[in-house]
Amino acid sequence: MIEFRQPITALYETKWIEIKAPGVGITIESILEGDCHLYVRVYNPEGIFIGESVHGHYGYPAVMQFGKEMSTLNAMMHAPLSGTYKFEFVVFQTQMPEHACFCTVRIETDVERRLLEASLYTEKVWFGPLSTLDQSEVVNLEARYYRGDLHGHTTLSDGKMTPSEAMQVLNESKLDFMALTEHNRMPFGHRQGQALMIPAFELTLPNGHINIWGMDSADVLSALLKAPENRLAKGVDAFKEKAIISVNHPFMVPWAYEDKEISMEAVNTLEVICDPTYRDSPEANRKAVAFMDWVWEKGYTLFGVGGSDAHNPTWEHYENASSPSVYGDPSTYVYCEGLSIEHLKRGLRLGKCYVARWVSLDLKIMAYTIQPGTTYDGTLDDYQVTLTWFDSDEGHAPERFEGRFFYNGRCIQIGVLTRENPIMILERPVSLRTAESWIRFGIYDMNGDVVAYVNPVYSADRKKQSDVLGTLMEAFSRDDKGHTV
Repeated sequence: MIEFRQPITALYETKWIEIKAPGVGITIESILEGDCHLYVRVYNPEGIFIGESVHGHYGYPAVMQFGKEMSTLNAMMHAPLSGTYKFEFVVFQTQMPEHACFCTVRIETDVERRLLEASLYTEKVWFGPLSTLDQSEVVNLEARYYRGDLHGHTTLSDGKMTPSEAMQVLNESKLDFMALTEHNRMPFGHRQGQALMIPAFELTLPNGHINIWGMDSADVLSALLKAPENRLAKGVDAFKEKAIISVNHPFMVPWAYEDKEISMEAVNTLEVICDPTYRDSPEANRKAVAFMDWVWEKGYTLFGVGGSDAHNPTWEHYENASSPSVYGDPSTYVYCEGLSIEHLKRGLRLGKCYVARWVSLDLKIMAYTIQPGTTYDGTLDDYQVTLTWFDSDEGHAPERFEGRFFYNGRCIQIGVLTRENPIMILERPVSLRTAESWIRFGIYDMNGDVVAYVNPVYSADRKKQSDVLGTLMEAFSRDDKGHTV
């Protein structure tokens, strides 16, 4: 066994350790003395990031194990190599803790297969570098809307369900895809289930929470750990070319978005319905939808998505909530020409999606020739929406909703939707010939809370504008009209 004790004297430090690895696997255990938010990150002799342990925040394991055929979720499955390993010790804070901290690291190089197989965190979907994951692989050839959840947690961050329990719930929910977005980390694998798993994590900082979906590396923090300033912007810059960038719960205090650097051009989507069973969510979601209408009215282009942000087991309710917070409430429906991670990313980037609770929507727009997020040059005179209630939501779902068509930021038609009368048809054609024209559909319950958000269809002549997202949110908050839902 190799053991060393590392004093934590700076926000970022490295140590190089020679390891001979003839065994089936390697175990690396880290023990923190003191109080700080510490990442212990390991790179193998080939310079590949192979795992991390986290201390002082959430329930991430302090032990990582890896071998040729098995590994823990916080480590990459691969044959152990002999050579010089790089250890990074990163304090994920803006200042050093007041009192001294030390980290003891113990390395076992003769781990037997039975120890790896007994690991609590051994699961499977991806193993190895994410660069080997074929994100273009199509797992369903059908062209349609696919239903999934883009925001959820397990015990690998601050959730209450283990990864195994989460996968069981996902299988029961019959979602087509899922992004488990642990805070500031991404596991190397999850057990294979029915849902297509999207590699993802939630970049979580005091000035905002951002989901990043579809990256090609599990080394999600290397771009921002070494410098404490502007970490949110650094994280977005590191992934915006290959991944989808989405701002989470933008108006949910105390986790509201407050960054003043990130450009609109770097952001693909914004969460308009998040964790709707939480006590403060209805007002925050109404404000997010109002902000989206305000943004479109000002000439900007930004698309809405949803996320359950589920943390709890299915039997646990928030105080005064009538239903539990579960994966798939709300669901985001993404139109894809066959289901793959790449097709989902393309659909999200283009806004070919909608968000809904309790119901799915059949969207007949110009005889099904276009989807939400599509540009259209001409008069739009065919827009029909048909609701289908989920049988599993009986007892939770309201029996009556209000459907609304919005044209250039103004509500132009309202209708009541019920199980007996689930169809709403646009009564008056609208022109999308002018550069700033757009139309969207939304559903609300009788309290005015958001039930569904369908992304706009908009003019092909719309000019692309850019600005700092946080600056726009400040301007929206000063605009009294912006609060009108």
